[in-house]
Amino acid sequence: MKILLIPDSFKGTLTSQEVINIIKMELSIKYPSACIVGYPFADGGEGSLACLKEVLSDYQEFHKEVIACELDNTRDASYLISNNKAIIDSSLVMGLPYSKKNPFITTTYGVGQLILDALDKGSRKFIITIGGSSTNDGGAGMLSALGVTFYHQNKPFIPTGGTLNDIDMVDTSNLDKRLKDCEFKILSDVTNPLLGSQGATYTYALQKGASKHDLPLLEEGMKHYASLLNNHKEEIPGSGAAGGLGYGFLSFLNSRIVSGAQEILNLYHFDERIADIDIVITGEGKTDASSLQGKCISVVAKHCQNKRLILLSGYVDPRVYDSLKEIGFSEIYSIQQDTKKSFEEIKAHAEDDLKASVVKYISC
Repeated sequence: MKILLIPDSFKGTLTSQEVINIIKMELSIKYPSACIVGYPFADGGEGSLACLKEVLSDYQEFHKEVIACELDNTRDASYLISNNKAIIDSSLVMGLPYSKKNPFITTTYGVGQLILDALDKGSRKFIITIGGSSTNDGGAGMLSALGVTFYHQNKPFIPTGGTLNDIDMVDTSNLDKRLKDCEFKILSDVTNPLLGSQGATYTYALQKGASKHDLPLLEEGMKHYASLLNNHKEEIPGSGAAGGLGYGFLSFLNSRIVSGAQEILNLYHFDERIADIDIVITGEGKTDASSLQGKCISVVAKHCQNKRLILLSGYVDPRVYDSLKEIGFSEIYSIQQDTKKSFEEIKAHAEDDLKASVVKYISC
């Protein structure tokens, strides 16, 4: 019996690798003769760099102190270079866990700093993962770091989500000249446009700390910003990813946005790896309607149509059970049945609850 484990992280509670370790330990006790392998998985959000480390056989890891989330905050961030290709996980610079959860003040500036550092080291090809962000600045912070100058009343400044509406003029003459020779592959877990009801602000700003009252103000700033750039990139799928960071890349850099989950599976050579696998187990912290729109579990399902495919998630919204069956899941298990538990309670018992669920539900 050969079993492959490829879960996403259980966001905020267990990393992808921790989930793998727990499931593998419990299954090894139940089925000592089973061959069990595991690959950490991500879709362009948090944990992506760890996944890519598993994929790459030869890389160097670099560290740089950068502006992280807020302009008055710095942290040490790491990135990889493999065969002169730089791999940057934006969530390590501007991820929600490092922020004050206020999209009016968060910035993508640190992402631009890492790009500059990689340029100095000779990289001209980039893989950038952009999920899990705390920002809503349309990539203006990143562009500022790369040399684009934004002005308010003839004074240069670094725009954030709350000051996009203050931009009077944009000057690209000092954009780093080396960027014209670069290629950027942007790994995203969403396909939202920049503006509108499905755009960056109205879809994601609430989870980044905005109130409903704040949304029209943030959207107004984003519209103003897009009108100044006037490049007609705002409708491209993924331009609204990471608070519009996707739009920032598309605006001035040689970039294309791809499915983060699919790209990581490609790098894993996933179809070859599952050729002789009997059971595939995947999962995530919460499975709901958004999980069916290019998230990790739905991309795995596309590749496992002739496999016994098991979903073991922290919580599965009952309203998507039928849809999960339709895309190929043969078994669907929800670790948490009590939806009234606080996040603190869930986090405190996450490891034990996962162990108990593997024992209870997974049989070979």
